Amino acid sequence: MLSEQRCIVCQDSPPGSGNSHAPPKWLGREARLHHFRRKEYVFRAGSEAAAVWTVCRGTLKLCRHTVEGKLLTTRIVGPGDIVGHRSVFSHEPYSASAIALQDSDARALPAAVFRRMIAESEEIREQVLEQLGADLRRAEYLAGIMAHASARTRVAAMLYELHHRRDRSAPMPGTELDDRDGFSHNDSAGSGPNERSPWNEEIPRRELAELAGLTVEATVRAVKALEKDGIVYSKGRTIRIVSPEALHDEF
Repeated sequence: MLSEQRCIVCQDSPPGSGNSHAPPKWLGREARLHHFRRKEYVFRAGSEAAAVWTVCRGTLKLCRHTVEGKLLTTRIVGPGDIVGHRSVFSHEPYSASAIALQDSDARALPAAVFRRMIAESEEIREQVLEQLGADLRRAEYLAGIMAHASARTRVAAMLYELHHRRDRSAPMPGTELDDRDGFSHNDSAGSGPNERSPWNEEIPRRELAELAGLTVEATVRAVKALEKDGIVYSKGRTIRIVSPEALHDEF
């Protein structure tokens, strides 16, 4: 069942809520809202790239299977991000699978409609090109971390990436923190997870290990090291980011 929360991309309410607000121009009236449960596939690698997807709520991971058959996460996307556009551009099947990391909503714009909009609107072309450039910069930066960094740094980078996808006020990974006061702080940081805190990331250790490209054991050790330094607080499935600034400084 769709959440009653309003879509933070298009400000559209779920079906049946009585809101007739139209999606933004670039989404088009033919973009349909879909709901995905945690771990549900939005689309699979190798399938026809029939639509461009825009995340409205929640977080998705893009991943591919390695030659050993393991899932390799290549990107994490959140509200406002578009996925599937590169495959639609090149008239090729989806090159990666998209899986919901949590209950999520996304809008699907048919490939033919997207191509037509790109051809007809210079403004939309520029927006999509900007998105492609930002995607490439972030992917290259994270790929460098995953290839050469320590386990602690890789876990810190993935936690911050998750945090950034859910809170766009946080600086993008790979950028400098020009204003340390740009983050919200919570005075009860040392007292354990606060369910109202925006810095809580509920993620199983195995899933975090997969995102960071590590074993579960190495991931647990890295989280404990970050916790010992007061950067995160963990309890059960919840990892609370106590200091986003310190987490950013890890990489």
